[in-house]
Amino acid sequence: MRVLYLEGDGAAGRYLGGTFRKMGVDHHLTLPGESPPQSLGGFQAVIVSNFPRLLIQEAEASIAQAVARAGMGFLMVGGPHAFGRGGYVEDALAALLPVETRAGDDRRRLSGGALVEVRRPRHPLLRSLRFDEPLSVMGFNRLRRRAGTTELLSARAIARVDAAGVHLAAQGAPLLVVRESADGVSGRVAALATSLSPPWSGGLTEWGARRLSIDAQTEVGEGYAVFVLNLVRWLCGEEVLFRGEEQTVEAPGQRLDEMSPEVRANRPRPERELSDPPAPTW
Repeated sequence: MRVLYLEGDGAAGRYLGGTFRKMGVDHHLTLPGESPPQSLGGFQAVIVSNFPRLLIQEAEASIAQAVARAGMGFLMVGGPHAFGRGGYVEDALAALLPVETRAGDDRRRLSGGALVEVRRPRHPLLRSLRFDEPLSVMGFNRLRRRAGTTELLSARAIARVDAAGVHLAAQGAPLLVVRESADGVSGRVAALATSLSPPWSGGLTEWGARRLSIDAQTEVGEGYAVFVLNLVRWLCGEEVLFRGEEQTVEAPGQRLDEMSPEVRANRPRPERELSDPPAPTW
């Protein structure tokens, strides 16, 4: 599989791009000021991460056509320049998304964070991941799930913490929404409302007990790396996904990139499916 990766923040791109390199994902990185490849024939998926629409307009039509007609996967990742605030409203790429976007400032930044809720734990994207510890994000774009799509993850803001415990907002917001296919769209599409890099990613980049070394200054957690790989492989139409329980420590303190894939361990994972929440009000 080969992925076209458009990243609006070069510094933030070291998390996702570095994970791609470590996990063996063939990808072409395009940063602001650079032109995406003219031909998309060799790519199975495109990821647009915090990349303003103004800088992608020349390639927008070809990307939309490849997703709609050629079956290429498409993922939009959140951030200050993604979704509505990034200009993706009533355009060709916004029409492909499994969510509705809103014009203007759609950012939700949370000093106390938001708890990630797993709504479809048995979906291929999530079933190999462990959610036995709380997972939180620090920001996301406000989106609304379209009919006929599947909300895999949602985010509920942490309203307050006191002696009685952690109190969450009454209503959650879509965090990861996917769609296998739709009329006029042959490729798989997904919308991740938060970022895959700090500060919005919060605990996502640290997710997991073991660490994957990206470079001399950057590490990500095992859960993050497996989530990223599963997401990309799902977008590319691959059904046999990387299973996180196949990468386990053989010795205390061992790093993820040093582990043997033959070692297995049982992993607890959520089994209860949650019903789709009501659409958030804007």
